[in-house]
Amino acid sequence: MIKNFKINNSLKQFIKLNNYNYRFNNFSTTIVSPKGGTPSSTRSFLLSKHQPFKTLNNQILPLSLSRFAIDADNYTQYESEHKAVLIKSIKNGCNVIKSSNESKIVCDALSDLLDKGEIKRQELIYIKKTKPFSDIDELSIKNINNQIRIALDDLYLDSLDILLLDLNQLFNNNNNNNNNNNNNNNNNNKNNKNEVINKLKNEIFPHLEFLIENGNIQSYGISSNELINGENGQLPINEIITTSTIKQFPHLLFFEYPFNLYDNKALLSKNLNNINNINNNNNNGKLSLSEFLKENNLTSLNSSPISFDNDNGRFEMVPNHHGEIIENSLKESFNIAIHMETVNPIFKDSLQQKAIEKDKELIGSLQWAHILVYEQTNSTLNNLWKWRKILATKIRPKVTEAILSVYGNHVINSWGGNYRKAINQLFDIYTKSLEFQIFNKQLSLNNLFKQNINENQFQQLKLNEINNNNNNNNNNNQQQQQQNEKEKEQSLSMDQKSLILSSIGSDILFESPNSLNQLKSLQNDIKLPTISNDNSGNDHEKLLLQEQNFKKNILQSFTDLSNNIIKFINDYKK
Repeated sequence: MIKNFKINNSLKQFIKLNNYNYRFNNFSTTIVSPKGGTPSSTRSFLLSKHQPFKTLNNQILPLSLSRFAIDADNYTQYESEHKAVLIKSIKNGCNVIKSSNESKIVCDALSDLLDKGEIKRQELIYIKKTKPFSDIDELSIKNINNQIRIALDDLYLDSLDILLLDLNQLFNNNNNNNNNNNNNNNNNNKNNKNEVINKLKNEIFPHLEFLIENGNIQSYGISSNELINGENGQLPINEIITTSTIKQFPHLLFFEYPFNLYDNKALLSKNLNNINNINNNNNNGKLSLSEFLKENNLTSLNSSPISFDNDNGRFEMVPNHHGEIIENSLKESFNIAIHMETVNPIFKDSLQQKAIEKDKELIGSLQWAHILVYEQTNSTLNNLWKWRKILATKIRPKVTEAILSVYGNHVINSWGGNYRKAINQLFDIYTKSLEFQIFNKQLSLNNLFKQNINENQFQQLKLNEINNNNNNNNNNNQQQQQQNEKEKEQSLSMDQKSLILSSIGSDILFESPNSLNQLKSLQNDIKLPTISNDNSGNDHEKLLLQEQNFKKNILQSFTDLSNNIIKFINDYKK
C-alpha cells in the first residue's frame, strides 16, 4: 500500500514555481519501479492463452492488452454467474478488467485468481475508471487522489495500470439547459470546453505524470462520448492531443468512446487533421477519430461494441417467447408480489420500525411490485437492456439487503423469504415480457445483418471446430448432411458479428457477459485480429496483413449495414 506521504524539497519548489495546487495526501514521493502489468509478462500471458491482443505502439509502456476486455461495473454478487464469468474470462486469457466501483465481486475474484496463481499481477491490466465528474470543480486532484486510494485499498493492489478519467457528464448541464439564445448557449459551451481542457493540461495531467513517477499508476486516459464529434465537439481530441502535449504528457495513452454499427462516427466521420500536417486542408487528408489515435500511437477503448444509442438498444437476439402465456403469468406474479407487499408485517413490529427509521429506503426496496405498476411509463424500467442492468446492479441487491436488514435474525423471517421468492419470480417474468415485446424488432435487426454481410467474410475470424472434429469422417452423404447441419448451427450470432465489426474502429472492446454461455460465445467462439507492433515477432507481418485485409474487405459492408441499421432504428423511434 502507498502510505506515509512526505514532500521533498525539490518537489516543493516544483509546485511553487508552477503554481500547482496539489494535495498529495498519503501518497509517497519515493520513485519506485512499477508494480503492475509489465510488457514481457502481459505478452507472454496472452500468447500462452492464444488470445488476440494489442501491443501498445510506444517505447514508454509497450504493454499487451487482450482485445476482448471485461467491464466489471455491471457485475454483482447477487447474480449467480457473474463471479464465475469474471474468473473464467481471465482464465481464458482476458487480462484487461475495467471498473469504477471496485465492488466486492471484483475484489474477491481478483484476489482468488492472484492468490491461486491463475494470473500474476505482472500479467494483469487493471483499469480504474473514475466516477463521472459532473462539473469542473469535481475534476480535482483531491477527488482523483481519493478515488485512486480507495481503489488500491479495496483491491489490495500497490499500483493501478490505467486511470481513466470519466468526463462524460461534464457538459450535460449545458446540453440540458433550455436556452432560447443559441449564441449565448454556444459561447457557454465553448467557455466550458476551454476551461476543462486548460485544467486538464495545466493541473490534472501534470499531477498524473507525477503519480506515474511514484509508481501509483502506470498510465492514464480519457473517457468521453464528446471525442467522436471531432473539431466541433465539446471535448475535441485535436485540442487535447497536440505535438506539445504528446511530448509533455507521454503517458496519456488511452481514449475511450462508444463505437458500433449505430454509433459509427469514430470510423466513418473524417474531420480531423493529422497534427504532423496541420496545414493540410485537403478533405482527403482528414482523419477519423480511430485513425487519428492510431496515427499518434494512442490506444482506443470501445465502451460499447454491441450496445448502442446510450444503452437504449443492443445487437443481440432475445429468446422467442411466442407460444408462452406471458401475459397470464405476469398478471399472476404481480398479484402474488403485490399481496405480499400489502401484508408486509414491517409496520406491526417495533424492532422493524426502528430499522426503517435508520434507513428510510428500506421500505421502498420492499415495494417493487407496486413500483413497476405505477411507473409503467418509466423509460428505464420499460427498456429491456436498461432494465437488465439496473435489475442486476441496483434492484436485486437493494431488495436482498433490505430483507436481510429487516428480517435477517427475526422470528417472523418467513415473510422475508416468501417475498424474496415472489419478487424474484416477478422480476423473471417481467424480463420475459420485455423480451417478448422487442423480439420482432431484434429479428428485423438480425435480418439486416444477414442481408448486408456475407457469412464468408467472417470465416477467418470464426473458430470453426467442425473441421477439427471431423478429419476422420468418411465422405458419405449422411455424414455430409450432418456436417452441413452443424455448420448451419455454428453460423455467427448477431452479437458476435457486432463485436467483430466494432473491432475495425477500436482496439480494445469492453463487454459484460451475463452468463458463461455468453462469455464463451464472445470470447472463445470468435477470434479478433491481433494488433501487434513488435517487429521482432515472427508472425508480425502475417498478423498485420490479416488485420489490414479484414478491415479492407469488411469496410464497405460495414458502411452499408450501418446506414441501413441507422435508418431502421430511427424509423422505429417515430
